[in-house]
Amino acid sequence: MRIVQSYWSKPGIERNGWRLPDLYFISWMYSCLKLRQFYSDVHLVTDSRGKTIFGEILNLPYSSIKTNLDILQDYTPKLWTVGKLYTYSLQEAPFIHVDGDVFIWDRIPLEEEQLIAQHKEYNFIHNKKFLQDLKVKGYKIPYTINWNLKDVCEINAGIIGGCNLKFFQAYYHAAIDFIKSNEELINNIKSKKEETAVNTIMEQFFFYQLAEKQKCKIRFLFDENVTDDYIQFVQFLSVPFETKYIHPIGYHKQNYAYCEYVARLLFCEYPGYFHKYQYNKESLYELFHVKSISNSEDHEFKLFKKELLEKYALQEITQNIRNFVSYNLYCSQNWEFIKSKLVFVINPYVKSIKHYNYSGKKECVLIMPSILSEKELIMIQFQLGVISDFYVSLCEKYGKSESFTLLDIVNCLRIKDKKSLAKISMALKRLLYMNAIIIYKGGNRKARKE
Repeated sequence: MRIVQSYWSKPGIERNGWRLPDLYFISWMYSCLKLRQFYSDVHLVTDSRGKTIFGEILNLPYSSIKTNLDILQDYTPKLWTVGKLYTYSLQEAPFIHVDGDVFIWDRIPLEEEQLIAQHKEYNFIHNKKFLQDLKVKGYKIPYTINWNLKDVCEINAGIIGGCNLKFFQAYYHAAIDFIKSNEELINNIKSKKEETAVNTIMEQFFFYQLAEKQKCKIRFLFDENVTDDYIQFVQFLSVPFETKYIHPIGYHKQNYAYCEYVARLLFCEYPGYFHKYQYNKESLYELFHVKSISNSEDHEFKLFKKELLEKYALQEITQNIRNFVSYNLYCSQNWEFIKSKLVFVINPYVKSIKHYNYSGKKECVLIMPSILSEKELIMIQFQLGVISDFYVSLCEKYGKSESFTLLDIVNCLRIKDKKSLAKISMALKRLLYMNAIIIYKGGNRKARKE
């Protein structure tokens, strides 16, 4: 099956959705490279600036890069999904379109289907609200689409495609009719919420409703019920053995942890491309006439950044972080086989602070430098959630110098039942994956304690 990705650069970095701006590029790189791991036929449809970015500067291994999207320059960047819709309509052979924030660890098990999509969204609250908001504002819907429905069903377009190419022509024309009928309203959009509603309804609602009208069967990659928090698509901790598909949707892109995990995976699996991005970073930002954006203006970030640089050299920190990440990722991915042999220490480049979460409960948050740190420290944070108390107890007992093992913790807590042991093991694995703790590799433990 032909794999297609599309990138329209006009919406720009400002609409990329990721908490860390670097992920605007890194996500695309990692997505493309994972696709090429499993498919030989991977194509990019973009515009001239996109070809410069991904073809000339980053030199991603696409089978072809076409600049068909140059034709869309008269459209407002508020319609950020129009590049995808146009790309669908251009296809002349069965295809699967994969978003630039989708990462795979196996082939997509869908081939000769009439229509393909990631999953079905049945009466998701935000989708119903989007549809209602557009009705209230007076948007007009094409006659081919029925929106007077009791139940609101949509698809998610993380992947989308199929063999019914005529459907994609009709789908694209329905979207263009919608744009033309609502041109004044679209040009006057002021809020991000309305912009998201227009693009989501046009891409995901229209697809499902048109398929229903034409009686075209949709095969979903995920048939089971998907919850509207999309949590099943960000299970990084169980990659690559249990989880084979990651897609951080919506607000998940605002999670520092998920941004950092994608960057770390690119570094560990494709170090050459990671360093190519770091080397060309400033040039990439200049293409959008903006400076590289630092996220280190947060008060706590600034304080800890200053504290680290007073104790350690910048190059020492960045090199050690990369060493920690490489070894920690390997150990966490092979956890069940080697957990009893590992010796840990608390990461010296981590600071824990207490803050109030959305529910008003005080919890522990970790601040640390990102794998993306190079010429400066880029600070990130991880929310520990239910393992906050466990991490605090480790710090109190072992500090940032004494090493410990899983057996040490089991003996200290006098754990005897398998259920409690499994919980402790999983908590340690999560802390290792975060880099809150690191693997101790020097000397022997007895000499270290003395």
